[in-house]
Amino acid sequence: MTMSTDTNSIHKLTDIGLTLKEAKVYEACLGHGEIGIMDLARLTHLSRSTTYFIADELVKKGLLRFFQKGAHRVYSAEDPRKLTLLLEREKAQVTKQSTALQSLLPTLNMRYSGAVHKPIVSFYVGQEEMQQIFEDALLSRAKEQLFVGEIPVLIESVGSEYLKSWNKRKVKARITTRGIWPRGL
Repeated sequence: MTMSTDTNSIHKLTDIGLTLKEAKVYEACLGHGEIGIMDLARLTHLSRSTTYFIADELVKKGLLRFFQKGAHRVYSAEDPRKLTLLLEREKAQVTKQSTALQSLLPTLNMRYSGAVHKPIVSFYVGQEEMQQIFEDALLSRAKEQLFVGEIPVLIESVGSEYLKSWNKRKVKARITTRGIWPRGL
């Protein structure tokens, strides 16, 4: 028994939230109708115990069903349109979590602002991490920011387009900036 998988479908299944192993198992079940766990494990190149676990997870998600055939479980795929229901459930869960977070943030912010903060030394590497420093500066409650350095190095470290966008948001937040940089620049 060989596996004729559609790697494009597997990739897209992972894009919508399935793990790679879940996508492989679901894809194999779609292509083979009813299939036992040993054949499914062989097709997906997963261990039997992993295949059992993944198949059971897909049953919980409503994407596979199974029945007992003698001493063995036989799996088959549910209608692919059930993926839409899965996404709707996940969307509702994210909305619920977002609402809970929004109601909790004021309390957490009060506790955070009242806590004693020890100085932290951090190292940042790469443009994305440097941009995160600037994002953190926007989130701070400071109305003035101080910079020391060379403007060309600053532009190179975060990118000129990002710096323009960040500066617009900084001005909108009414945050002023003062800097010290070497003469001649």
